[in-house]
Amino acid sequence: MRKINRAFLLLIFSSAAFFIKAQSNSYAIPISKNDKIKDSLSASLKIGLAFEYQYINPDKGILYADSAIKLANQISDQSQLAQGYLSKAENYCAKKDGQSALPFVEKALAINRQKNYPAGLVASLNDMGRAYCYIPGAKDALGYFDQALSLNKYLQSGEQEASIFSNMAWYYMTRYDFKNAVEYFKKALVIYEKSGSKKDLARIMTYTGKAYFKMSDFATSTEYLLNALHLNKQLDYSAGIAYSCYCLGGLYYIVNPNIALGYYQTALTIYELLDAPYHQANILNDIGSVHSALSDSGRITEHHQKARNAYLKSLELNEKIHNKWGIALNLGNLGFNYICSADFANALACLKKSSIINKELDDKYQLADNLETIAIIYYSAPDKEIRSLDIDPLTRYEKAIDYMKSALVLSTEVGNTVQQTWELLRLHEIYIKINRYDSAYKYYRQFFIIRDSVFNVHNEAGIIANELRYDFARKEDSLKFNQQLSDEKLKQQVLFARQQEQQLIIRKKELDLSNRERDLQKLAFLKTQSDLQNEQLEKEQKNKLLIISEKEKQLGQANVKTLKQEQKLNVLKQERLWFYIAGILILIAAASFYFYYRTHLQEGNLKAEIAFQRMEKENKEAEFQRRLGDISLSALRSQMNPHFIFNCLNSIKLYTTQNDTMAASDYLTKFSRLIRLVLENSRNDRISLASELDALRLYIEMEAMRFKEKLQYDISVEKNVDMDYIEIPPLLLQPYVENAIWHGLMQKEEGGRIDIHVGIQPGESMLLVTITDNGIGRARSKELMSKTATKHKSYGMKVTSERLALINQVYKTGTDVIIDDLMDKEGHPAGTKVTIQIPLE
Repeated sequence: MRKINRAFLLLIFSSAAFFIKAQSNSYAIPISKNDKIKDSLSASLKIGLAFEYQYINPDKGILYADSAIKLANQISDQSQLAQGYLSKAENYCAKKDGQSALPFVEKALAINRQKNYPAGLVASLNDMGRAYCYIPGAKDALGYFDQALSLNKYLQSGEQEASIFSNMAWYYMTRYDFKNAVEYFKKALVIYEKSGSKKDLARIMTYTGKAYFKMSDFATSTEYLLNALHLNKQLDYSAGIAYSCYCLGGLYYIVNPNIALGYYQTALTIYELLDAPYHQANILNDIGSVHSALSDSGRITEHHQKARNAYLKSLELNEKIHNKWGIALNLGNLGFNYICSADFANALACLKKSSIINKELDDKYQLADNLETIAIIYYSAPDKEIRSLDIDPLTRYEKAIDYMKSALVLSTEVGNTVQQTWELLRLHEIYIKINRYDSAYKYYRQFFIIRDSVFNVHNEAGIIANELRYDFARKEDSLKFNQQLSDEKLKQQVLFARQQEQQLIIRKKELDLSNRERDLQKLAFLKTQSDLQNEQLEKEQKNKLLIISEKEKQLGQANVKTLKQEQKLNVLKQERLWFYIAGILILIAAASFYFYYRTHLQEGNLKAEIAFQRMEKENKEAEFQRRLGDISLSALRSQMNPHFIFNCLNSIKLYTTQNDTMAASDYLTKFSRLIRLVLENSRNDRISLASELDALRLYIEMEAMRFKEKLQYDISVEKNVDMDYIEIPPLLLQPYVENAIWHGLMQKEEGGRIDIHVGIQPGESMLLVTITDNGIGRARSKELMSKTATKHKSYGMKVTSERLALINQVYKTGTDVIIDDLMDKEGHPAGTKVTIQIPLE
């Protein structure tokens, strides 16, 4: 495709050259004007490269920007000069060096105001706000963003508006206000989705996933990051693929370090091919953190050594590129690594250097980590090591508490809940060491509360659902992605060869131009010499022509005049012929380009429609899997409700208090078996009837033990029922039994009885399960519940009904539940009967 387009361009330019030649008598081309056009094109190219390199290697981006600025000054192009300043500023912002970026944005802003370039003004105000994002303590960023948005209303540039929203989101990210950051990232996403800019869309999706990760919403973060990775693979955009993998590695570091290591290695491979030292340093540091998480902190292991090597390599790269943020992070991680190898002197030295840099950068995230690690040295190092560090052993624990509390304040301020859990747990450990158990208990309770909010079932289920949703796209793109990694070096070599080829073409054109000028000068010289010779010949022949008669002289002059007119006529005919050829070629080129463009557009529309239909199908399948997973999870929660578990634990405590160890042991054994059976059964779509009845029997036995003699039961199975062969949905019967116990039998002072009968309906392939109780009945139960202040919350029957409805819809089965109220001879309520009909085919 690229070769065809290039041929069209050459054809059009050649035709235009012939046209100009036919209409002009001048054959000389002004060299200065040609150089100016060439320098302008070169400056534009370098500005584009500088803007692109901010995502790969900002140092190279700054070099390209400097070269563009120099060319723009040479040709006095103020518009390109302003763009060059902005491209340089954006690369400094990519290095988080807002102070260095600020002077260049101010220069661009001054030029755009002087020349009244509206688009340039919007871009300058936007970059001014971005620069202030990376200046600690600066508060002017939002004001510049508001000015940029107001001015952009007149331009109505969706791309600029999305860029402003994205930078506003990063402002909130640097201020640890992740909720507002997500809001503005989503505004940018809406604009990029409408404009069809997939590359920018993938980049903002990655940023949004990163913001959700900072909020500890791992499920939503996974969804955005996996979708961004899939889109980057479709675009074959190496830098985007690497950044998505890098962010996914950070997410899985919390959930599964082994998976995180795979993502980090993939990102590192790509960034090495792209020569991106900033990203390489960051990934090496995070790889070290993964190995540190996988190591045994009690002794030096292979993972421990790999972690240190990765930190040192990252530190070497960050020092080479003068990246203070990275240096501080490396020193902090090395400090913890030295603690694990009992090298407390080096650990404390690294941590103090890191904390000084983080205070200078106002990085509260990393400063909290530094303070926490210093506190670990104070409370865990042996007394001998403490004395060698000039620390008073008598005050070591109080200082450790001060450091840890300071770290906790910073982590709370920036909303780093994961870090808070570690700090609360370590405060608990310190107070245990100094025998202050009340404070230890206080921080241990806070630890459990925050830990449960971070690592909850929703996050884990969401991550699993997002992984399943992404699985198809990952398999579809895996071959292409692996091929990309193996061919990346070849692409770099091809790119370099193309650059060399373009330079050779430019040099050849310059040489042709120079040769053409030399030929023209030579022709002019020869023409002058020829004229001189002709004049000399005419003078020599004048004497001979005098003896020729007047008529012959006139005839000769007439012949010469006729010959000159014929020559002029031939020249005019030739020029007209070239003009017609040029016009025909231009028309052919234009027609060819039009048909090619129309065919390409129709093909693109067809591909987009197919992709949209495929995406709709995948979304429907993902929605079904999510609904089924949510209902299954609700069924598990209903069977494992906190009220039941709390009562079981109280029963165990009561048996222990009464010194009834046999009953406590028996109850605890049944409780553990029930928990294991429920968790195992919830993993499968269908389980054997025997397994379901085992779990149900354990549950009733535990309730009977807890309520002493108030509860009696019987489970009977007909002989023609093969319990090991028949399979039913898991977690199906327990909610109805629980409902009978709590709402039917426990309302009677003398208790009651439950009978469970399992059989096969005669003449039909239908399993019948009846649950009969002699309780107070549903009407009386509702009346009592309405009068009591405390209500037992049980949603098991509702969740089970919804689940059965979904299973019937998907698998076209006819499972049904019938509930009958029982009456005695006098018409009074005598219990409830639940009949569950389950088709066997």
